[in-house]
Amino acid sequence: MEPAVADDETILRNPCRIRGADSDYPAERGVATIAQVFALAGHVGDRWQLLVLVAALTTLRPEELAALRREDIDLAWCLLRIHSPSPELANGRLANGRPKSRGTRTVQLPAFLDDARRLHKDHYAEPGPLGLNVVPNYGLNGR
Repeated sequence: MEPAVADDETILRNPCRIRGADSDYPAERGVATIAQVFALAGHVGDRWQLLVLVAALTTLRPEELAALRREDIDLAWCLLRIHSPSPELANGRLANGRPKSRGTRTVQLPAFLDDARRLHKDHYAEPGPLGLNVVPNYGLNGR
């Protein structure tokens, strides 16, 4: 409607405009405490524990977490390299989408996650350097 009002001047006034509807003032979102994050990580089990901790302690988007592969994790230096496109869920399957940001970035992980990273990599990640680290459990792998 706005192009008809502003550009074309087809109509003088937008009858659909509601005063104040273009302003959004959402309530402030709560932030989990460190104790709450670790409590949640303890409740989700070994398979998802690292995902909860990395999500809470880094700036990664859910899509970036889901796209992490073995080759993206440098265990020696506690680094994550974010460079692959973010997958999107399409009809229940992961499909490669376009990343929101261009280029590669590196995220430092806290050293205290070392044991959790190794456990996850050894027991839950797909094999090979391109194996996904977050593999949805659909009962296909028996894990």
